[in-house]
Amino acid sequence: VHRFLTPGIDCFSLLRSMSELHIAQHFCTLPQYFRCATSCNKNWRILEEKPKERWCGTCPKCAFSFCQFAAFLPKKQLLEIFGKNLYQDESLLPLYRQLLGLTGFKPFECVGTPEETAAAMLLAVQQGELEETPVMQMFLLEKAESITDIPKLIRSVLEPSSEHAVSARFLMRLDAHT
Repeated sequence: VHRFLTPGIDCFSLLRSMSELHIAQHFCTLPQYFRCATSCNKNWRILEEKPKERWCGTCPKCAFSFCQFAAFLPKKQLLEIFGKNLYQDESLLPLYRQLLGLTGFKPFECVGTPEETAAAMLLAVQQGELEETPVMQMFLLEKAESITDIPKLIRSVLEPSSEHAVSARFLMRLDAHT
C-alpha cells in the first residue's frame, strides 16, 4: 500500500499477531457475546433463512471452535454456547484427528494449526471436566503422549508473534486489551 498507493495508509490486521487460541482466550473473557457469536460456516446465512442454532456441531469450524473454547470455559458454558458436547460425538473423531494432524490433512476451512488444537486440548484436560469423552480419550491416547514439553507448546501458541504489520501506536492499544 505504501509503495503503490500512498504512504499515509497503513494496512494491517490487529489480530494477525495472535494465534486462534490466543483470540479464543480473550473472547472467553467476554460472556456478553457468547449468545450472539458464531464461527460456523454451515449455519451462518445472509440471504437464506437462518437455522435456529448458531452452531451446526458437525463442521470443522464448530469442532475447532469448541476445542478452543473448551480450553478456557467450564463445561456448563460450553454446552450453553454449542447446545451439546462435541467431544462426546464419536462421529467427530476423524475430524479431530485431522485437526490434530494425526491423519490426512488439515480441513480446508479457517481453523488453526495442529499445535493450537493440541494446546487447547491440553488446557481442557487441566480443567478436568471433559477428559472422559471419546474425543479427549482419543487425544490422550494418540497425541498427548508424544508432546514432550507441554508448557513450552502452550506458551508458544499463546505468545503473540512478532511477524505482523501493526504499527506501535495500535499495538500498544491491543496489548492493553489482551
